[in-house]
Amino acid sequence: MKTNLFSPWVLWLALLVAAAICTVWLPTDNVFPPNTYIAILLIPAITNWIYLMIRASRAHPEAGLNPEKVTQLVQTGIYGRIRHPMYLADIVLVWSVWLFWPQLRILVFAAWLTIVVGIWIAVEERTMRRRFGQEHVEYSTRVPMIIPRFGRKP
Repeated sequence: MKTNLFSPWVLWLALLVAAAICTVWLPTDNVFPPNTYIAILLIPAITNWIYLMIRASRAHPEAGLNPEKVTQLVQTGIYGRIRHPMYLADIVLVWSVWLFWPQLRILVFAAWLTIVVGIWIAVEERTMRRRFGQEHVEYSTRVPMIIPRFGRKP
């Protein structure tokens, strides 16, 4: 599988096309009735998204680039706890939006985003392993991919 096929631009395009399809063709029916208590979860999800994006961008300014263009393997800061904080933030945010607006089209888009991010992570991991070799192998055995370990020092 060629990495160029899964460049960030192609994957973002896939997400945008899916969002357009979900918005236009899927019904706005609710999967379950909206609930105020569940809707409150959107506030910490947005806060979490902002926090993780800022921490990740500060620790590794190249993080948003195509993995082929990354020049260093950052293992400190938020990257000492989790290898893909921006992707975790996106997944948490989209599923929280679905809890806020429990519509079928948002459910389908949240599932699609999760699949695309999974592909993105696999491509990025393979690219980083190829670029940084043993250093990335050791990093990946020490630091979890997307779900942080709580209560453990990095």
